[in-house]
Amino acid sequence: MINFFYGEDTFTLSQEITNLKARFKFVETLSINGESDVQLKNKLQDILQSQGLFVQKKLVILNNFLTDVKAYPQTEEYLLKALNNSNSETTVVIAQEEKFDRRLKFFKALQKIAQNREFTIPAGKDLEIWIKSYLGHRGFEIENSGLVELIARLSDDGIDPVRNSPSQWASGRTSTGEIANGTSLWQVSSELEKLMLFRSPPSLSPSPPGGGKIAFADVRDLVMPNISQNVFQLTNLFAEGRGREAVSLLEKMMSAPQASDLKSQTIQIIGGLASQIRSLLLVKDLERETPSKIAEILSWKEGRVWINSKLAKKFTKEKLLGLMRDLRALDLRLKTSEEPPKLLLSLFLQKAKV
Repeated sequence: MINFFYGEDTFTLSQEITNLKARFKFVETLSINGESDVQLKNKLQDILQSQGLFVQKKLVILNNFLTDVKAYPQTEEYLLKALNNSNSETTVVIAQEEKFDRRLKFFKALQKIAQNREFTIPAGKDLEIWIKSYLGHRGFEIENSGLVELIARLSDDGIDPVRNSPSQWASGRTSTGEIANGTSLWQVSSELEKLMLFRSPPSLSPSPPGGGKIAFADVRDLVMPNISQNVFQLTNLFAEGRGREAVSLLEKMMSAPQASDLKSQTIQIIGGLASQIRSLLLVKDLERETPSKIAEILSWKEGRVWINSKLAKKFTKEKLLGLMRDLRALDLRLKTSEEPPKLLLSLFLQKAKV
């Protein structure tokens, strides 16, 4: 049997591989590690053709072969032939966690000869179901308000995942029901483990009220918002000339427990601000188009268009371009001088006020 597992949801993909390994006594794994084409082909040949004294079912896992397979033509040719003529005693899994070119000949061949499964990160109702199932298997549950808050804190822009309408976005709770770009189920599971640990502390500690039910307050107190939410709020504050509040939020962002490296945290915030302002420039250039047309052009969801268009109206294009220049200069100063990162960002916020 030939399986091809790929996609951005590396958490579930990894779990599937672990479950498969548990069913086999013999497991062999191979990755490309800079060998020559001939060396890699020979390694692969040894793995696929070797049999013990007694024929046993075997699992062979090929990790991220599609990343570099184009540079190994002999290996690619051999592997395609071997997969087309594989025996029933060997199960081959091509596990692709890294991005790859879908125009590859190897990928197109796998579509025909393998059982293909693409692992995508769940969104909306599917994400809610995933979270509830993850908790349920461990004897926990979560309040609906806590679930909404958790997804919002892990999302890019905060549009309510249940109501999902502009009237609700305007109220301040803004979550698309999708976790942010760069966020994975690894992070979601990590946050859930933290929440479950709080609800089931060591036996010497008193249990929090509510037992195994995670509350809204637990999420609020234990889960840090995704940086893009804070960046959006920060941008909104200086757009409205609320410099003192912007500096206060900045202090909160930079005093977060995970911000052990102040300079790295500052660079991350600068990158977030640059990305936010770039988004505002994009919708600014397309403001004569309808939201649905803008969404189509930018490959965004309409909710993201709506919320960014609303914020973009608070700026002129010239102001946004000036902010981009200031951020580039700030990034350079931060990386080439010993000036205090907090001071540099505070000065930027003061100058950024509309």
